[in-house]
Amino acid sequence: MGKDIKRVAIVGSSGGNLYAQGGDDPYTMMDEMFAQGSGVDIEISFIQFIGASGSMDTISMDAKANLYFLEQGHLCESEIKTLKEINQMAVQMDAKLASQIEQGQIDALILLSCDPKGVNHQALMMAAKKQIPVTGTGGTSMANAQALGCRVISPSGTTGTTNRTRAISAMAALAKEWHLKYQPVIKSGQAKVQQGNVWKRINIHGIMMASLPGFIAMALCLALSKVPGCSGLEKVFNDLIAILPVILAAIAARQVSGLDEVGIVAGIIAGSMASDGGIIGGLIAGILAGVLSYYLLNLCFSHNVPGTTANIVAGGLSGLAAGLVGMVGIAPIALALGNGINSLITLALKFNPILAGGFAGFAIWFALMGGVYHAAILPIVML
Repeated sequence: MGKDIKRVAIVGSSGGNLYAQGGDDPYTMMDEMFAQGSGVDIEISFIQFIGASGSMDTISMDAKANLYFLEQGHLCESEIKTLKEINQMAVQMDAKLASQIEQGQIDALILLSCDPKGVNHQALMMAAKKQIPVTGTGGTSMANAQALGCRVISPSGTTGTTNRTRAISAMAALAKEWHLKYQPVIKSGQAKVQQGNVWKRINIHGIMMASLPGFIAMALCLALSKVPGCSGLEKVFNDLIAILPVILAAIAARQVSGLDEVGIVAGIIAGSMASDGGIIGGLIAGILAGVLSYYLLNLCFSHNVPGTTANIVAGGLSGLAAGLVGMVGIAPIALALGNGINSLITLALKFNPILAGGFAGFAIWFALMGGVYHAAILPIVML
């Protein structure tokens, strides 16, 4: 094969707590696992995943469910049956997995809210016998796996995790176990896969473009507030001005970190704290929060920190740190810069409104011709 590819099996279910944190969409969850596996010499060669129609904390055996499995490298699903019937099918698949582990065809297990005492018992008992590395999420299930004698290298709860951080956590733990070089894979949209330097993901154009609806909403409120009977919208306009730095920060942190919900939380925290710096302050604080989230998450996973704790650190601590920098160091400078721009516009309007309007029109035209469409909105909002 050229390279010593490690073969991994994923077993588990949509779970209780997991159901609300990605478990209700097995295709998206497994897609993230495949993506992160591509960042290291790890092949996902077996999947046995029970997807139920609701949280298993309060589900009955008559509830509808599917069994997800790999067929020629593609994720497939069974016909919809009752959970009782799907469990019976899973037990048969579990025996097949146990046989593959015994024959040395599986090098590690990734557990996602599995059932060590039930449908996953045979595979986990064989994993314990062979002492292959086991990682994953699900507080109770991971504890039960350890009780069976499994060599759990990185246990974690489910709370606070996302599809991406669960996948990164699992692959980082296995890469460390096997001394493999691993770098998280950050997907842009659903097609392009982007790896490498986090600083290369700082794209002001992309951040501003994604924030454009916020600018438009603010401009519309300002315009409508001048219509007779709609003066109450002026308060909405003022509220949007205060919120806009938070919007920019959240989008910036998400795009730069590539961590979806974790990045959004970090950005909201940072943007809220740095909101006195206006648009510029929110943008800088959000970018900083995204960079810190990325590095802190990798640092946590490199030291086998559980996924829940890693998410709290990446989302909360990075947002707080970036927010403090923004509030103390960036906001005063950004505020002074914003006030300076506002003073220049006011001075220009007092000197010659027609000339000021012509300059604004030229700026808008230049932005449109350059393809920077969002920049055309900013002069309008400022004026």
